[in-house]
Amino acid sequence: MGNKKAFFYLFILVATFIAGVFVDEIQISDTSIPLQNILNDYIYSHPTLASSVFPNWFPQVENNYQSLNEVPLEENQQPLSFLIAGHIYGGANLQDIYPAVSLVTNVQVLNQMKPDMFVFLGDTVILPTDEQFAKLENSLLNKLSMPVYNIVGNHDVKIHHVYENRYGETVFSFQYKSHLFLFLDSTINDCALTEEQYQYIKDEIGQAQQTGNIKGIHLFIHNVLFWNDEYEANSSIDFPNIKCSDTYRFLVFMEEDLSPISEQIPVYIYSGDIGGEESDLSPFFDIFPHSNISLFATGISNHDNDSIIIAREIDGELVHSAFSLSGKGIQPIEVYDLEYWK
Repeated sequence: MGNKKAFFYLFILVATFIAGVFVDEIQISDTSIPLQNILNDYIYSHPTLASSVFPNWFPQVENNYQSLNEVPLEENQQPLSFLIAGHIYGGANLQDIYPAVSLVTNVQVLNQMKPDMFVFLGDTVILPTDEQFAKLENSLLNKLSMPVYNIVGNHDVKIHHVYENRYGETVFSFQYKSHLFLFLDSTINDCALTEEQYQYIKDEIGQAQQTGNIKGIHLFIHNVLFWNDEYEANSSIDFPNIKCSDTYRFLVFMEEDLSPISEQIPVYIYSGDIGGEESDLSPFFDIFPHSNISLFATGISNHDNDSIIIAREIDGELVHSAFSLSGKGIQPIEVYDLEYWK
């Protein structure tokens, strides 16, 4: 039955393509529509069908539905590269209903980088209304050529179902180019991960390890859950926007679960609950003690200090760098550690 259905779909697609050679347009309600547009729209609106008939035409990665701008994540032969940005709405007051100007004005530059994907670290809007999500889409998301993924911040899900109805699940993962990407939700449990999420992380890492070729594990979490007593003791530095009252559970998880794994596979943790002011620790970099766990924080403030993080695979190694959104000089990301921000 499956073969008959595939043959039927193949016949329709081929027949439509052949017809397109002889017929340039179709007249619908006094409007001429190029037949090739109809074919393209049909194929890309039925990706499961198209990939089952022509699997080599559409080599897509599973779980594409979480892409906010509905651009699919596709396999290619280029080294891994992706962008990371936090606090997307930029400002710090209720009048900031558009994405940060510093980000929007760099869309063309970011597209020219041709990264595999762009990861937002939450707070894409200041209030989760359909109106503000529409402004986000029209002014930023729909102009980005790469797939955009988001881990929700407290501003995104003040009304949780509005976000989920529009963009889907808030906890998900996928493997891509031999890296495991885990998108987590620290808003469900009031500035902490749930025990179900901790188990989810361990299960996904365990499954990925079974493949035997995982080169990196990436955890994206809105709140800065790696904030520890050493950071807290340095009262001269800025704090995250929300200081979570219980980061102990996550710190223990890093020490007992992630640190042993990092001896074999590098672990990277990214947080985005900084930004909205002129400094706010962005970018921030550290290494978790006695491990191969890299810690990053980045957030946008609509200021000339605004930057994002670029991750690129170079000669088989993943390299992170900060990229200024204002053209202002910026140093290697390793410079922006605790000592720098004191």
